[in-house]
Amino acid sequence: MPLPDPYNDEVRACFENPVHAGELEGDYAQVLEADVRESREGARLVLCAGLNGGKIATLRFRARGCPHLIAAAEMLCSSLEGAEAAQLAALTVSDLMDRLAVPDSKTGRLLLVEDAARALWNSNGDSSPGN
Repeated sequence: MPLPDPYNDEVRACFENPVHAGELEGDYAQVLEADVRESREGARLVLCAGLNGGKIATLRFRARGCPHLIAAAEMLCSSLEGAEAAQLAALTVSDLMDRLAVPDSKTGRLLLVEDAARALWNSNGDSSPGN
């Protein structure tokens, strides 16, 4: 009997075509970067944002980790580009984990996405959610 596939269609789509993976390019009023790691497994996520007028013009990521982490980073970037920068502070990974059918054993790795988003917001220098 074959083993169940550990990755759903959304994970496969984001992992196979991570359009937001790579370096941040272009000119922005503000550039933010967060580098977070999970030491036990060696996972790492670098998240970079280009901001203009308080909005996220561009998000890019570099990741070392499992397909779930890479897919979650891609989904984060896709969903927040064009949004107010304050949405970085409000991100929680529970929706991403549900959409990507991430097993509970990988929660720590997925929390890197939340940690990186909050670290970006905190590096913004204006951590009040209304600004």
